[in-house]
Amino acid sequence: MAKRIVRTLTTLDTAYISVPEFAAHLSVGRTLVMKWIKAGSLPAVKIGSVWRIKAESADAFIQANHFQPIR
Repeated sequence: MAKRIVRTLTTLDTAYISVPEFAAHLSVGRTLVMKWIKAGSLPAVKIGSVWRIKAESADAFIQANHFQPIR
């Protein structure tokens, strides 16, 4: 599997990001992100009916899964 190059998310102004934002950031589908959340490999919280991912958790997930930051 080819490594994707992505920028870190902690540089964003928000503390939490949505599942669609994270999926777009990694160029993957929302369904795959939800599988990671349900499997417990991507920490997230459900606020109302919307799942949110803490920016620090998203960055840790990116690093742990060998996604490379944009230079």
